[in-house]
Amino acid sequence: MEELVIKSKTDTKKIMIIFHGYGANKEDFLPVAEAFSQNIDYIQINIPDGIEKSGHPNGYQWFSLCGNTLDDDNMAFRKNEHTIKAYVDGILNENEMSTEDLILVGFSQGAMLSLILGLKLGVSHIISFCGALLDPQIKSRNPDTKIIMIHGRKDRVIPADLMLSSIEALQHSSSNVSVVVSESAAHYIDGRMMTAAIEFLAEDDDE
Repeated sequence: MEELVIKSKTDTKKIMIIFHGYGANKEDFLPVAEAFSQNIDYIQINIPDGIEKSGHPNGYQWFSLCGNTLDDDNMAFRKNEHTIKAYVDGILNENEMSTEDLILVGFSQGAMLSLILGLKLGVSHIISFCGALLDPQIKSRNPDTKIIMIHGRKDRVIPADLMLSSIEALQHSSSNVSVVVSESAAHYIDGRMMTAAIEFLAEDDDE
């Protein structure tokens, strides 16, 4: 997969992978990565392109959106899960780190991917922007995984109610689930949402 990499400013303690949304590409999420990098100096950030071309010019997808339900999306994700996991494993091996050192961040389809893969791998943190849980039966490999669900109240692509319905299932998998809703935002990441994500990670620095 083609990717952009932002090296950490100090010794690397965590690896962050940012998964873009459907029809986007790695360059679209460079500003998000730079915001994290400017505020948290010990993370290396990898931003890959999706594994398949989408119908958008210069856009990619992580899995097909041919279905109408989250269950359909989960089945499509599972077809590409091995390829995505191999990419993640490659980054961890290259940096001699484990899944406990991994932060998964995603927007929309990328958030759906981050949630389900992050729970299966037992990563350190999961940040979901405008996402939802594909499989409510999923169990986390690591009950200490910290999760934040960040959403726009006016989102019509993935309604906030769909995100909120994922919370109960997530709380069965992890005791560390936070929710932030930006009342004025739609299907995008606004300043309040970005600040919430940065503060979510910065909490570990204060412990």
